[in-house]
Amino acid sequence: MKLYKYTDEKNKTGPSYSNHKLLWGNGVTHTTKGRLPILCNSEWIHVFEHPLQAALLKNYYAGNYSKFWECEGEVDLRQGHKAGCRKLTTVKELPPPILSGEDINQIYMRVRKQFGHWPDIDEAVKEMNKPFIPNASTEQRDIIILLTQDKPHELFPILEEVYGIERMIQNGYKEPV
Repeated sequence: MKLYKYTDEKNKTGPSYSNHKLLWGNGVTHTTKGRLPILCNSEWIHVFEHPLQAALLKNYYAGNYSKFWECEGEVDLRQGHKAGCRKLTTVKELPPPILSGEDINQIYMRVRKQFGHWPDIDEAVKEMNKPFIPNASTEQRDIIILLTQDKPHELFPILEEVYGIERMIQNGYKEPV
């Protein structure tokens, strides 16, 4: 299945404090044990299941990584928006997807309409200990993630609709029909 991954400018991934970083490139495959039932450890290779999901979640899960890869693999463990593989092959580098502030605003409005109501959002934001700022895209991203946490695949059509199929094809995220 097609998956997506960010790497640093040297094509490496792994915690900054670790001497054990994985080096990626065209056609490179890595395998891990993937025994623990949680994703945030070195037993899993972290991936995104959709290129626009990667753009939405980059600041949360991919930090300063700047290179973006199309990969082949199978999701062996999923926890909300996070996914992990035991085996992954990087296929080719793609331009990193970027969602504009207007894109985020449109996604936010559609997600809010489809997945949540104001009381739900207010409660979710209180749980995050963040002030509610309706027009700030960081808070909007947080709310999008919270409201779609249990059903991340239902977010993908909204992302595609807002981003546009033409932009997806131009950037290599989708094949022309």
